[in-house]
Amino acid sequence: MSLATSLYDALTGINVPKDQARDVVEALEHKMTAEFATKSDIALLRSDIASVRKDLTADIASVRKDLTADIDSVRKDLTAEIGSVRKDLTGEIVSATTEMKAGIALVLSRLEQHEALTKAEFASIRSEAKAESAALRTEMHAIETRTFIRLGGLMVILIGALPKFLSWLGW
Repeated sequence: MSLATSLYDALTGINVPKDQARDVVEALEHKMTAEFATKSDIALLRSDIASVRKDLTADIASVRKDLTADIDSVRKDLTAEIGSVRKDLTGEIVSATTEMKAGIALVLSRLEQHEALTKAEFASIRSEAKAESAALRTEMHAIETRTFIRLGGLMVILIGALPKFLSWLGW
């Protein structure tokens, strides 16, 4: 005997009119089938949740692996770029030093050739040597500034990207 039949019999047994008893049983049956979950419904839902949890765990592991690989790649790229900048800087410093040495050698040579010149000529040559040295210093300072800006830019990129990577990792 079903629950609906038992309830109907119980209601009619206590003198509830048959129409009202049938309405109560139908309302209860509708409520039970439309709003209540059965044990099999809950078991199916648990199975679905476990499957989703497993998929999410796999997805998170995959994203973590990809992100780690991306971070390693960026790290390698930055290391290579910093090495390149260092190499460029070293080349520019060597070049500037060579030019400066050549300039100084030229000035010294001119001074030795014109020792016998008058004080006015000597002062003119000395002034010319100072101007060349100042130009070389200015050029070296410009090279130093460019290099500092490049290194600073790389540091800004690294520092700006690091929080994003860490936030993606959930750290």
